[in-house]
Amino acid sequence: MLSVSPTIALATNRIGIRSGALTEESLRSGASLIYEVDPVKVKEISDSVELLNLSNNKVIVKVMAVDGILLGDGGFTLEDEKGANDSLGNWFVWDKDKTIFTIPANSNLTAHFTIKIPENPEVGDHIGGIVIQEIDSPADPTLKSGGANIRIRTRVGLRAYVTILGDIERGFKIRGRKFLGVGNQMVFKITAEGLGNIRSELKMNTKIYGLFGLYDSKDDLAIGQILPKKKATFTVSWPGKDRPIFGPYLAIMKIRDDYKPITENTALVIPPAPKPVTTWAVAFFVPWTQLGILLILLFVIWFLIQVKRWRNMLLLSRVPVVVYKVKKGDHLVDIANEYGMGWKLLAKLNDIKPPYSLRGITKIYVPDARGARRDIRVPHFFTYLTKPARHFVNKIIRHFFKKAKPYYTIIVDKGDTKKDIEKFTGMSWAEIARYNSLGATARPKVGQELKVPNRRKNL
Repeated sequence: MLSVSPTIALATNRIGIRSGALTEESLRSGASLIYEVDPVKVKEISDSVELLNLSNNKVIVKVMAVDGILLGDGGFTLEDEKGANDSLGNWFVWDKDKTIFTIPANSNLTAHFTIKIPENPEVGDHIGGIVIQEIDSPADPTLKSGGANIRIRTRVGLRAYVTILGDIERGFKIRGRKFLGVGNQMVFKITAEGLGNIRSELKMNTKIYGLFGLYDSKDDLAIGQILPKKKATFTVSWPGKDRPIFGPYLAIMKIRDDYKPITENTALVIPPAPKPVTTWAVAFFVPWTQLGILLILLFVIWFLIQVKRWRNMLLLSRVPVVVYKVKKGDHLVDIANEYGMGWKLLAKLNDIKPPYSLRGITKIYVPDARGARRDIRVPHFFTYLTKPARHFVNKIIRHFFKKAKPYYTIIVDKGDTKKDIEKFTGMSWAEIARYNSLGATARPKVGQELKVPNRRKNL
């Protein structure tokens, strides 16, 4: 009714810890002490750990048992000595209460302990570990510099799991998933929550699809260990193909609990794993570095074009011009074509703004070698360059902050009568005349601008 899975050694370059029952089989079992206990038949567990001194000097260490903690990023850590041990950390009793050991250079010592199972323990996992920590050691000689000695104290932990058998519950839930690129790699961020009273070893089979079908796939990709009633976000780097250069990609993940009990031939059976969860995530990969370089190149090209256009305007502003008298029915495009130049340049030289109407303009200056010299105003280069942006910002400001006018404006065309205007606006001519400070007998004139109150607009 009691099984134990010994551990491989956990060590730094100074001290380490491993199971005292180390065998060839245990070297492949993972860095944990694992016990599954029937609390009716087993009240104590006796075992030992081996303390290692891997340095050339003797070390004094303290051994302690503490509870385990699951961090928010999925990492596992152990409480410090002053931490609140509410579970497994309180179950350990050391042989002869000896917890401080002096280990000679390059040698090992064995520390014996007993795990006392309390009365009516909670069914499920109780997770913690055994910590070995230096409490007195010479300064590390590699860190002697400038007359100062830096003392390094090493702390190494060995996980321990005690599963109290009984009414075991298993389950997990995926609370979130993200699929993204980090550098040249594809990365998954999986948020999972343990719903049972024993741990879950999450793994996933994943297929990644692009626009042209299957891009890559991997089976048995380890996510991490989720502890009972805990939630954490795991970051899983994709071990297959590198991140795609560009485009949308769909990842379909089949996530399962791969926890396997070590107890066999017992009446206290751990239930089978819950059904796998199938979920998906989408990522749109963009080569941001290359895109940034391309945008910079496009900006440089655009900037050089604007410099060239501004210089042309500056040169044209100092050449002789002829005066073109605007006739009825003239259009800016027709005038520009007649002189063989662009209509936008002609508009800029004559300060004609959108919608480029010639209404009210009697003459236009056109560059021509046969004319007289006239300096045409050209804006400063910075003003010219930022004009589109300023126009866009002003348009937004007007849209959101400028109060609407209480009227709209109509322009009288040829042939318009009072009745036509009344029909178009839905107001009497007397009201419109009064609103525009006109006499009661005034008649509409061609080209006349009339203000019409918005409250009576009826188009």
